[in-house]
Amino acid sequence: MAAATFFDLQAANRRRSWLLVVIVAGLLAALGFSAGYGLSGDATTGVAATVGGVAFASFASVGSYFAGDRAVLAASQARPAEGPEYQQLRNIVDEIALASNVPAPKVYVIEDSAPNAFAT
Repeated sequence: MAAATFFDLQAANRRRSWLLVVIVAGLLAALGFSAGYGLSGDATTGVAATVGGVAFASFASVGSYFAGDRAVLAASQARPAEGPEYQQLRNIVDEIALASNVPAPKVYVIEDSAPNAFAT
């Protein structure tokens, strides 16, 4: 079997992400129906709660897609790695991106005593 390229791995990750979104939406729909039917004993209320569960899943998915990175950066109090003190860090990130043939990402710094890194 040929080695997977970076772009093959990206495509596989996108497929798995969509599958996860569909599974979570299905679980929320089932939970909504169960709660609606269980609380009222009426299937119509269960269907209405199912619609509410799917709407919530859709809203959460869209919100995570468009604003998830900003929420994580704000929660961790990250700030852009700007200024001369971070020039070496930005150079390293740019070199790795160039060698990998991918666009250079934005780089942020979190002031914390524990060394750590994450991507969003």
